[in-house]
Amino acid sequence: MLLILTGCSSQPRILEVRTKPVEIVPLVLPEVDIIELGDIKFYVVNETNAQKVFDELLKKNYDPVIFGVTDVDYETMSVNQAKILQLVRQQKAVIVAYEEYYERQNLHITEHNESSNEDADQTEDQARKKGDVETGDESLFKGLWSWRPW
Repeated sequence: MLLILTGCSSQPRILEVRTKPVEIVPLVLPEVDIIELGDIKFYVVNETNAQKVFDELLKKNYDPVIFGVTDVDYETMSVNQAKILQLVRQQKAVIVAYEEYYERQNLHITEHNESSNEDADQTEDQARKKGDVETGDESLFKGLWSWRPW
């Protein structure tokens, strides 16, 4: 019976909650390849200069073959190139947005971790001032006696 009474008369222990800092996971991306494109020479061939163009090709030791496109197909090819360039610019904007988001998240995580550490330190200091933080063997005795001789 005595054990039950002492257990009920003691004050409950202070629950201490500690938070862990959120770890920043680094974003690891491969380096982007640098593209080096070769120069392309266009020959405009029409019915009046065809022989002259073929003679020039033979003089340069090229095969006398020309792969051609019509004026309409050349225009289509130019529009396609513009669409590819637009897509590359959009992808670059997406990458920049991800980069800015990632940097902001890292900043917020760092601020949160610093704030959590400061809050935990302040809470611990306040608890020590109140005497709620127990050190050593005194916690054993505090649980046994309802009155505090110290």
